[in-house]
Amino acid sequence: INAEYMGNRPKVKAIPGFLGCAKSVRELWINQNTTLTRLPTTLGDLVHNLMRLDISHNALTALPDELAQLTNLTSLDASHNRLCTLPYGLAEGLVSLATLDVSNNHISHFPYDLFELHRIEFNAEKNKYISPDASVKPPVPDNIPFCAQCRQPLAQQPSGEGVTGMTYLAFRPFRQYSRLPFAYFVCSSECLLDCHKMLYLQACHAKAQQETVDSDTSGDYLVSAPDSRLCTPAGLKG
Repeated sequence: INAEYMGNRPKVKAIPGFLGCAKSVRELWINQNTTLTRLPTTLGDLVHNLMRLDISHNALTALPDELAQLTNLTSLDASHNRLCTLPYGLAEGLVSLATLDVSNNHISHFPYDLFELHRIEFNAEKNKYISPDASVKPPVPDNIPFCAQCRQPLAQQPSGEGVTGMTYLAFRPFRQYSRLPFAYFVCSSECLLDCHKMLYLQACHAKAQQETVDSDTSGDYLVSAPDSRLCTPAGLKG
């Protein structure tokens, strides 16, 4: 079933929740709606058949976490929106994904798990990436289940809404890009320092490996060691 017709209606402000009932849909276009700012969480109910999703040229400010449930999705075009980041969990959930386009958004950083999608066709041009000198780090998302370093569950905030933690920013080569910001969410300053050490050692190892691999596979390696100014959080020494 082709749902492209949904993208041809002008000024769509909301997509109804019963979209999740269209479980036979294989390709879905929801685009060219400048007033559409969010998608229903029931999008994740299209888990069995949806293979191609085009949600480009809208005004989306975030994607639902349930997007990670689309295990058969091979192509996702979320370009030309107002996204500031992507949901954590996409790398684990979108196991069939081959193409991801998030160009022309407001993306400042990516969650660290996205780095696992290093073999897909990836377009992240024309975004608003955070500066290495930025004093304010991205907040820890509410759906982060555990510390990126020690793998222990993150503590809940006293209010019961969201989790507590710290954000470590690492600027890493990814696919055709020389450096993109990835946010690692950790539970303590000790794990923050351990995360820095781990990534630095990985970078050094990858740099040594790169001397023995062909240039056409270089995109699969972290080919340059992190610069201390870029990868050492404030207050820590590289």
